[in-house]
Amino acid sequence: YTLEAASPQYVPSGLPAGMTAALTTEYGALLEVTGGHISVVANPGYVDYQWSLAHPNLATDFPAANPYDMVAKPRGGFYLIDAGANTLDSVDRQGDVHLLAFIPNTPAGGHAVPTCVAVGPDGSVYIGELTSDGNSATAANVYRYAPRSHRLTVWQSGFSAINGCGFGAHGNFYVTEYDTTGFYPTGAPDGAVIQVSPDGTRTVLGAGQLFAPSGFLAGPDGSIYVSNDSTLYPPIYGPFSGDVVKIG
Repeated sequence: YTLEAASPQYVPSGLPAGMTAALTTEYGALLEVTGGHISVVANPGYVDYQWSLAHPNLATDFPAANPYDMVAKPRGGFYLIDAGANTLDSVDRQGDVHLLAFIPNTPAGGHAVPTCVAVGPDGSVYIGELTSDGNSATAANVYRYAPRSHRLTVWQSGFSAINGCGFGAHGNFYVTEYDTTGFYPTGAPDGAVIQVSPDGTRTVLGAGQLFAPSGFLAGPDGSIYVSNDSTLYPPIYGPFSGDVVKIG
């Protein structure tokens, strides 16, 4: 399963009819890929765009939609976050999309830009935010959504530009910081991984060795794996190629 960014409303005009039809179906969609065959499970991008269109006062540049990350639900379906509409969604087994929560705007007044979602050992949903232009090195939060009470609360705060997150061994939670100076970076993005232990203790990993880190995955051996050199290209900062870094 994978997510296609944007939404059908972003399909440009003037394309060949076949391409327009394909993009209208797949832009913003949750896709199932089996044996080389691609099928559409749901289109959260379309749903989120329509929701943001109906709530223009929540953000300065609504309507917007950009499905960004997802995780399987314990009993089937998916949780996903939308970095354009700033929402947490649920997709059930029938492909119906339900909007669960809006991630609040940042201290600087811009979008939260949620970039990662994980299900914790307690069954709650954890969401990290990149934040938007003008936010400091302590503006990013990790939110906790409780499926039973439908409450969204700040679980951990004081992070910088979160671009990936998830749980690993021993109940540790990990955050990848795209840059340690806030968003936008004050220079070339110098990132880090923050380990949050069950008692709340924080440990910085990979400081000075990561450049614009993004996605996170916990390995069965207790190591963690982080995508590095994730988003930038040679005309800006140099000939970076992208890699996966193992820590531990």
